[in-house]
Amino acid sequence: MKYKIIVLFLLLVIVCWSLSYGSSKNFSLEASYTSRYTWRVFDLLPNNHGASQFSLKYRFRESGLWINFWSSFGINERISTKSADELDYIVGYDTSFDKGFMDFSTGLTYYTYPNLPGENTSPEIFISLLFSEVFY
Repeated sequence: MKYKIIVLFLLLVIVCWSLSYGSSKNFSLEASYTSRYTWRVFDLLPNNHGASQFSLKYRFRESGLWINFWSSFGINERISTKSADELDYIVGYDTSFDKGFMDFSTGLTYYTYPNLPGENTSPEIFISLLFSEVFY
């Protein structure tokens, strides 16, 4: 719980700084609704229950570094869907090579499920390469 409070406090500081001094293109807020939330082939909200999903992302100017707070909450029948509530903390780095020929992204996602009993967190490292052209 202490960790979550610290992360939320840091996000609040970044938001305030961004609104005061930063450029608006560095900060993004997204909200969406999904009628069915599947994650890696698993239906996290069975019986077609919908979910609201929010994302708060901050990019540290041209450095390529960014942080993101992402969440998903079941909407219907909260008693049965609250166990699938998810709060994710993500730190990443993006860059492009050779004038956009190849994009590289890496980072760490820290998944948390606040309404599950016991150990309910899982860290995951990700690496991504995207090529804009394919040679034969």
